[in-house]
Amino acid sequence: MSGEEREEEIGAKRRHEEIGEIVTAEEIDQRLSGSPPLNSDGDTTEQGDPRAKRFCLDVAEETTELYESEDEDDQEETVICPLCEHATSDLVRDLDKLADKLAGRASHAHVASMQLKIFQHRVEPLRYEGRPNIPNITERWLRKHYTECRICPMRSVAQDIRIFEEAGQLLRQSLKDVDDEGTTVLSSRAASELCRLSKAKTDALKFFHQLNKDREIKEANGKKS
Repeated sequence: MSGEEREEEIGAKRRHEEIGEIVTAEEIDQRLSGSPPLNSDGDTTEQGDPRAKRFCLDVAEETTELYESEDEDDQEETVICPLCEHATSDLVRDLDKLADKLAGRASHAHVASMQLKIFQHRVEPLRYEGRPNIPNITERWLRKHYTECRICPMRSVAQDIRIFEEAGQLLRQSLKDVDDEGTTVLSSRAASELCRLSKAKTDALKFFHQLNKDREIKEANGKKS
């Protein structure tokens, strides 16, 4: 064997070791069941049929990626919300006032966008002065804080009302039913659930209206003072 042929053989062997073991689906089943491997020569079986396509069995890489993703999720859960850390600061309190003022009046995305602009405008002079320990607030953190961390009655009731509306739309689609004779009739079960849902939605609307009225009175008193 010449030197070049020897190097090609070594390179092929290394490539085979890098990609992992080459097996077929039948060989995997045999290993799991503990049965001995089938004796065959070449790429065909004893009947002459082509063998199953062989592929690389490399479980280590997929398993490692799974564990890495779980570690990332754990790290994300252990990170403390920067807005919760500075919840008593004047800046975060101003952001709270804006969230309460626009609760039920604007979407989460719009409120978070306005809050981010206010935050950046307020902390820009501090960064220019070189102040340390300025929190890195992003729009993602704003949405997370004001939807998961901080509880706002107005926003919570508004979310419940939206859920009631979506559930009502789904129930209205299932109001019609067909009996054994093939006649279209009203589904008593869906109608009963829709009535209960409408009552709950009405109660939530009344509560939201009262909260909104109290908010408007508070805003009017603030303007007078």
